[in-house]
Amino acid sequence: QGPARGTPAEVARVTLEVAPSLVNNLLATTTGILRNLVMKTDAGAGTDPEMDAFTREVIAGGRTQRTLYDAALLESPGALARAHQYRVAGEEQRVMDHAPTEYCVFGDEAVVCVERWGDPDADYVLIRDPMLIAMFTTTFDQAWEHSFPFPTERGAPDDGNEQLLDTRPSAHSAPDRLHVASGSRGRSQQPETMR
Repeated sequence: QGPARGTPAEVARVTLEVAPSLVNNLLATTTGILRNLVMKTDAGAGTDPEMDAFTREVIAGGRTQRTLYDAALLESPGALARAHQYRVAGEEQRVMDHAPTEYCVFGDEAVVCVERWGDPDADYVLIRDPMLIAMFTTTFDQAWEHSFPFPTERGAPDDGNEQLLDTRPSAHSAPDRLHVASGSRGRSQQPETMR
């Protein structure tokens, strides 16, 4: 027998217009690690300036946020600049070959995910179902383990968790790690290093 009618939905649709205030509320009322999977930095609720500033404030205040960025973002100066702002705030960053969608896990209390899998321009869903939250968390943690460090800027301080990706081909280049981590083959472009 399913849940009683009239109980709060464990999965609810959230429009793009409402998403920034929802995320700010979740940042203020939840605890635990924030796990963030990012396909694009120039679309969706993350472009809201108030939400962006509040998220960096929460991270700078000591809350752990781990973000996995899609490797294609290494080609975008705007995405690199935004990631740098978050790194300065204290965000832990890694890169994966292909982020299949976008979502953020708020501790063990909620997930906000794009409504259409793989579409960063879509509206969102708020998930409160504990089993689904655990699934998103586990999936993220496994992807984190198989991702590679986000490159630092040349001359920028290195916190020991990051390394500079070299654009010269080598046995240990980023695309080689990507092939091993994701099982993909034939990637033709190598991520460029920030300059």
